[in-house]
Amino acid sequence: MTSNLDRHEIRTRAFQALFALQVQPDQNKMSLKDMLFEDHAVDEYYDVLVNGISNMFSDLDARYDNLLKDGWSASRISLVGKSIIRLAIYEIDERIDIPTKVAIDEAVHLIDDYGDENEKVFVNGLLGQYVKNNG
Repeated sequence: MTSNLDRHEIRTRAFQALFALQVQPDQNKMSLKDMLFEDHAVDEYYDVLVNGISNMFSDLDARYDNLLKDGWSASRISLVGKSIIRLAIYEIDERIDIPTKVAIDEAVHLIDDYGDENEKVFVNGLLGQYVKNNG
């Protein structure tokens, strides 16, 4: 078993798990973790992210809902975008050891890999506004 993934790789796996839990909420978290870390040691930060965020989906959505334009709600955001926004807001608000800039940069990297160009602009803008309003 190979050890030590960097934080970006851990966040990527956490994002994948959070996405999967939105698609199939009754999915077994342990089986999912085993699949995502098949040849790597599991880092405790993965558990912190997945357990913390999955228990706060509605709360995290409510934190940014007021920043959406009229006629928009969290339900209109893609599952990819929503997963990444939740991850970033969780790190911004709940993890004092993670600098805000790192949380936003990581969100942009994830949206580059898993979203489309429109989502990248949307997620980056929403997180920037979130920090401006809550920082």
